[in-house]
Amino acid sequence: MLFLLPIIILSAVLLTWTFMMSSIIVGIFPIFTSGLIIISLFGTLSFLMGIVGANVWPRLLFSRMYFLWAISLGSITVAWFIATIMLLAGNFFEHSYEHIFWIVSFIFLAISINVWAIYSSWVPRIKKYNIKFNKDHLWHGKKIAMIADTHYGNIYWVKEARSLVTRINALNPEIVIIPGDFFDGPLIDYASIVREFGCINAEFGVLFANWNHEEYTHTKEILKTIKNPVLGLRRPKATQHLKNSLYECNQEITVINNEKIEINGIVFSGVTYHDTEDIEGLTKNLDSLSLESEKINILLKHKPTLHSTLEKYPIDLVVSWHTHQAQMWPFSLVTYMIFGKYVYGKVENNNLISITTSWVGSWWPPHRLGTRSEIVLLEIE
Repeated sequence: MLFLLPIIILSAVLLTWTFMMSSIIVGIFPIFTSGLIIISLFGTLSFLMGIVGANVWPRLLFSRMYFLWAISLGSITVAWFIATIMLLAGNFFEHSYEHIFWIVSFIFLAISINVWAIYSSWVPRIKKYNIKFNKDHLWHGKKIAMIADTHYGNIYWVKEARSLVTRINALNPEIVIIPGDFFDGPLIDYASIVREFGCINAEFGVLFANWNHEEYTHTKEILKTIKNPVLGLRRPKATQHLKNSLYECNQEITVINNEKIEINGIVFSGVTYHDTEDIEGLTKNLDSLSLESEKINILLKHKPTLHSTLEKYPIDLVVSWHTHQAQMWPFSLVTYMIFGKYVYGKVENNNLISITTSWVGSWWPPHRLGTRSEIVLLEIE
């Protein structure tokens, strides 16, 4: 039962956090007191039951409870942003918000911005980068699609996976790379998600390297399912139907955990999370790959760190994610303080090109404010 202790502690922290945010809102609009208390208590209870249930007894009910908590947390956070700005403005101009006009305006802003925040998370934009290598290659005019941090689990399910695959296919990439956090962590029907990605149309296939969320729990089952979805089926009643659909969409996902694979002259490599968190571990793994300087090397590395170490190797392009851009401003300022210029976008240092994506979707609250979920399209010159 020790695994419950961190969950209970986290629940207490989240409850405290929601009450703190709610107190700001109530300080301006006391009329919302009862509603915010109920939402805070309901949200925390949903989180506690949802995260425990989803990891122990994989049922749709628990995923829905977790989803409701996530929506509650995100919605209160957005409302808190608005209320904080109004409070600061009110104090500066010595203005009160007792008139009904301000209550209606607050509700309108909260709903409108929440809708946009959810849209920004749920509907990914296409972010394009032109990539020019200083070596001879056969990839001129070809495209690499990258999706990261899809976090399939309690919030994003099969429907979202199918929609994402449709968007990827519309880009006509030659290859698709998935550099980790494909699954969020809870026990789900992994095969149903992988089956959707079997429908990707890409000449050179799909590459995957796992990262922290695949390594927290159920790692063996996740990797087994990615390599062979039929073996990973969790629902006996759906087995035959799902088997048939798997054979209809038979694009395989190649796992490159601390391995490399050469495709039409470009070497793709992937490193895992716990093995490469420090310089010693990263060096050990990169040494074992025996990367050749005359070839173009693309590295899938989840966390945008240790670039000075990467520059010592013949790596031409490293793709990362993990930062999420903190999903919501002003929290994104914190991630910038941690990761600096590598927090998002394209950076060129010496012969190393680094690209960090803000990833697809979200984690915990399905909201984005000041950031967007995205599919990255690398167009090779």
